[in-house]
Parts: sequence; C-alpha cells; structure tokens
Amino acid sequence: ATTEIYTLSLHDALPILVVSPLCGETAGASNTMKRENRAVAIARLQVKVGKAGKAAPHAAYIARSGQFVNRLYSGERLVAKNVGNMPFWAQHDPSRFWEAADAHERAKGTTYREMEIALPRELTDAQNIALVRSFVAQEIGDRHAYQWAIHSPRASDGLAQPHVHLMFSERSEERRVGKECRSRWS
Repeated sequence: ATTEIYTLSLHDALPILVVSPLCGETAGASNTMKRENRAVAIARLQVKVGKAGKAAPHAAYIARSGQFVNRLYSGERLVAKNVGNMPFWAQHDPSRFWEAADAHERAKGTTYREMEIALPRELTDAQNIALVRSFVAQEIGDRHAYQWAIHSPRASDGLAQPHVHLMFSERSEERRVGKECRSRWS
C-alpha cells in the first residue's frame, strides 16, 4: 500500500493520512501497520458553482437559517459560522449581499463559488474552526466576500462527519481614488 500526505492549507498545514483501500494497510517503518491501529482522516473537496437566483437560498442553507433551521433538530450540529469582507451595507446582514448578487447577476452568470471540504473528525471543534479560519485567510484573504459554516451530521458509521461549506463571491471590491471615492462591486 502507498501512503500519500495531503494538506488543506499550506500555512499551518495539517497532514492527512490517506490509506489505500486495496489492503487496508499503510506504508510505515515495518510496512505492517494496520488500519484499525491508526486513526485515519478522509479527505474530500467538492467545488460547486452557484447560478443566478441560488445564492441567497444557499447562504440560508449553510447558515441553517430561515426554512433550514429544522435541520438542526435532526441530529446535525452547526459547529460554527462566519462571514467576511462584506460591503458596508451588508456587514450586519450578509443575506442582503447574497440577495443583491441574485438580483443583479446576469441571467447565465455565477453568483458564488462554493468549496465543501471534509474536516478531520479526529480534531476537536476548536481545532477544525482554527483550520477553517486559516484556510479562509490564506485562500480568500480580503479579496472576496465570503460566508462559511461547519456542519457535523452523523455518518453511516455513527460518528461525526464534520465538513465546511465555504461560499464566496468572485466579484471583488474595487476602490477608486481621486474624485470618485466610492466602492463598487464589479
């Protein structure tokens, strides 16, 4: 079996061990370390594109607000959520930003991109939150408006299945200087 190391972030990287499913063993010093003797994180990244008209409902879905609050009563936990880089008019209510994106995007345009990333169940909630914050700081920075939430439903094996939904706008804030001192989302 071969062992490969992947990281979610280059900054403060956390190695994730991936085991070949063919024999259930990992490569090690003795080459006989069994899967059941070692905790193994499963890596998964899914990238989605949000079409016009889908941003506001999806933001409500990942934040578990509005019609999606009932999902919290089915055994799923909302571990944490956060928003950032919102324009001044949406800083206290990010749904306004996503509604505006839906209303003003061209018919076949993209209102958001989303990364859904499996998080290591071996980490504590606080460690996963720190991992997500580090990833967002590195990959999104201050360039794009974003919203993320960590969900932790039960997997088929009965254990937690923590994952983060990170949605962000590809539009960036453009600051004009001189006579036109204003911000616009382009």
